[in-house]
Amino acid sequence: MLQPLLGRLTLLEAKEIEDIVHEHGAATHLRYGQTALARECLRLVRGSSAVEQAAATSAVVFSKQSVHELGAETLRLASADAAGGVQSFTMDHAAVAADTVDKIAAAAGLCQSVSEARRQIKAGGLYVNGKRVTSSASRLHKDELVDGCAFVLRSGKKKHVVVFVD
Repeated sequence: MLQPLLGRLTLLEAKEIEDIVHEHGAATHLRYGQTALARECLRLVRGSSAVEQAAATSAVVFSKQSVHELGAETLRLASADAAGGVQSFTMDHAAVAADTVDKIAAAAGLCQSVSEARRQIKAGGLYVNGKRVTSSASRLHKDELVDGCAFVLRSGKKKHVVVFVD
């Protein structure tokens, strides 16, 4: 099923399609074929920059990698297109140093209010850079900033905000 779709929906050469199908067949659970199909269709419709932005967004939202491994540039790329990327927010260093995580989550729009952020923390559903926040009195430390200028807030499984620090 994959080979005909790649042939009809992309401009890939026959050899490239064969290679993709072979690699996909070797480990179907990795979904290499579906990823290649999505990447090539996106490239045709929206261009190479959209492919890079989608890959960055996917890495931030779904990757098991630490956001520190991904780096600030990937976070910038993931939040570059508000329509298809991760929501972003900018704060100055003084505000980040002075505020607790619950206040930052509310200011960034991740939670509707500080009270909601505190409820999320109490329920174990608020994260900074993939690590659960355990106290509403928690503050960010310098070492939590990715490349000294950003961090990722997450509420539940689907709501993400990249916060850039000026």
